[in-house]
Amino acid sequence: MPRVSTIFKALADDTRLRILNLLRQRETCVCEIVDVLGLCQSRVSRHLATLKHAGLVSCRREGPWVYYSLAPPDSDLSARIMDWLWVAKDQIRSGASDLETLRALDHCDSSARPDSRESQQRQKETQLEASATACGATAMIPTMSDAQFAGDMMEPVA
Repeated sequence: MPRVSTIFKALADDTRLRILNLLRQRETCVCEIVDVLGLCQSRVSRHLATLKHAGLVSCRREGPWVYYSLAPPDSDLSARIMDWLWVAKDQIRSGASDLETLRALDHCDSSARPDSRESQQRQKETQLEASATACGATAMIPTMSDAQFAGDMMEPVA
């Protein structure tokens, strides 16, 4: 069992509490946690490592994906912490909206994965639209796929 101070340090962060709140619902893939929290994958993984080191979560690997869940209580303290997490669920910042977002996600839909081409293209389009809106532009910015871009580059110059 980890030291008590390690457990309480792990609980002393809003993001880690949000992650525990998500895992209270169900086993969750890292990519889903990234989508719900709106954080980069490396940051989410660092928080998950802290929770795992504290003995609060466990993980399993399935191909390239890692799934996390709440660890079964291994002591009276960890059992009480899990009980507290249930009681405090309404006090966790963004807890209710995080759970709604999680429910709306498909379980590791390939287009939702941070490393997918579709996700990267969607992020580029979103960034362009946000930039246009911030600059006061009202028209949609046309986007092209990588294939269209490559095709344009290969056309002979007249």
